[in-house]
Amino acid sequence: MTRKFTSETGDPSFQNWRYFAFAASDLSYSLIYFWIVSFLTIFYTDVFKISTVTVSVMMLITRVYDAINDPIIGGLLDNGRWKMGRYRPWIIIGGLAMIATAIFLFWAHPDWNNTGKIVYMYVTYILCTTAMTVFYMAYGALGGTISSNSIVRLRANSLRFAFSGAGNLAIGYFVPVLFAAFAVNSLVHGYLYGIIISGIIAVPFILITGFGTKEVVYPPKDVKPPLKEQFKVLLKNKPMLILTILFFLQGGSITLRMTSATYYFTYVSGNLSYFSLYSVLQSILSIVGALTSIYIFKIVKDKAKSLAIVLVITSFLMIGMYFFPAPGAVFFILAALSGYSNGATPALSYSMLPDAVDYTQDKDGLRTDAFMAAVGSFAFKCGTALAGAMVGIVLNEIGYVANAEQTAETLTGISNMMTIIPAVLIAVMAVLMFVYPLNENRHNKILTSLREKKLL
Repeated sequence: MTRKFTSETGDPSFQNWRYFAFAASDLSYSLIYFWIVSFLTIFYTDVFKISTVTVSVMMLITRVYDAINDPIIGGLLDNGRWKMGRYRPWIIIGGLAMIATAIFLFWAHPDWNNTGKIVYMYVTYILCTTAMTVFYMAYGALGGTISSNSIVRLRANSLRFAFSGAGNLAIGYFVPVLFAAFAVNSLVHGYLYGIIISGIIAVPFILITGFGTKEVVYPPKDVKPPLKEQFKVLLKNKPMLILTILFFLQGGSITLRMTSATYYFTYVSGNLSYFSLYSVLQSILSIVGALTSIYIFKIVKDKAKSLAIVLVITSFLMIGMYFFPAPGAVFFILAALSGYSNGATPALSYSMLPDAVDYTQDKDGLRTDAFMAAVGSFAFKCGTALAGAMVGIVLNEIGYVANAEQTAETLTGISNMMTIIPAVLIAVMAVLMFVYPLNENRHNKILTSLREKKLL
């Protein structure tokens, strides 16, 4: 009997516990990623004692490398064949390697000579980002294979980014606690023991996803498109090209906010402990955003338009944060509300990725979940790379001096990186979503076509 389900009702055969199994790994990823994005730059400059310019160059070079290898790894994953599925084995392998290398990343040796520090910084960062790429490419691709139903995909991604918000909440709240407990003699211990604890917590959630999910959407068994052909169909996929720009801007805006936040609360508001309050508020609202994004979709009945509305509101909230700086109460109210976007935006945008994969499969006969996920990640990481480098360069240009009182110009520059510049990037993202061509009616027609071709 043919299963009956629509993009509005979901797939009744999809067991509820599998939502949890799929979402679990993003908690693990956030426990590691939050450390790297929020603390690695200030760890290098203030603890490892490396100059801001050297850190900026390293961030740019290694993140560009990280971005470039995404489509290559994604294409290889698409052509893999394992008994467990195409992607789940790599979630386990990549995830465990990510945790191990991240621990080495935060193992500081401030007494080493400068050359030794730089070599260690490059080697550990490249190893860590490569492991993270393998893990996240496989994980991103998995979201398009657990079901062909639009509601299932959105629900799964909503819960996924709720778990991500929970991980961010845990790190944002407990980092000062860990520092207080372990950094009695030196911050070196606080960072190292903190990332070790995070890694231990992350392991079981990776295993839950690896062994608890099920891949049900597969390409034809004998079709293994070469990387050149995958790039060719990408260039004909207008929805995916727009999503690529969206992810680039998203990576830039997130990195600017998260990287500059530690500097903002240390020097602009004058107390790093405010970072915990900021992170907790944003993380709570991001969880709410991830879990309620599906209701926005049901009201608007279009993922792109739903996302555009969220982004417009977020842009105005962040501009308000500039004019009402911390530690004022208005700042934290606006920051909390803007945190809603941290959950709703990825829940909606990442659920649009497999829809774009369906578009290519219907049009060109190729199903490339990992490759398309890799392209999105490539764009995101390019935005991350440029923004990460920009933070260090701007800090150097505006006269930042580590562990010292900053000038008014420096404080203004840090505030701009925290609020105004990300707000502009988010506004551009909103414009892109208003012109996005793959609406729900068109996607439903694509799914019907794929079923008629017996590809679903």
